[in-house]
Amino acid sequence: MDATSLLVELYCQAYADGISVFSRYPVGELGAATIEMNGRYAVFIDDEQFGTAADELCALAHECGHVHTGATHAVASPYDLIERHEYRADRWAIHQLLPPERLQKALGSGGECWQLAEELGLPQHFICKAIDLYRAEGRLQ
Repeated sequence: MDATSLLVELYCQAYADGISVFSRYPVGELGAATIEMNGRYAVFIDDEQFGTAADELCALAHECGHVHTGATHAVASPYDLIERHEYRADRWAIHQLLPPERLQKALGSGGECWQLAEELGLPQHFICKAIDLYRAEGRLQ
């Protein structure tokens, strides 16, 4: 499935999960942000900041990761807490978009992160994070 189809599917899933998603919302240099208030979640996406559907897909998946893992925090939170929450959101996004079996299969043909990114239709930075995560989890050779 291509990135655009996956993006539409993820927007629909977020809606079904009760997440309010606001696109075309300027959130500064981050491109996306999640807010929790009284047990309700809203994701704000500045889709004009993303060059491709794959970039927007990974950003939306990351923000949904904040929601599904409960990893939200105050803006002025300690840096170590923020990093733990960002890691949880990244981990959730990677598990949703790129199962380890699919990545292992792509790795079997060899290549650098940028080549795998082209093959898998996901951004290079996302592929590199996925490799690091799955190796740390012992799920890649």
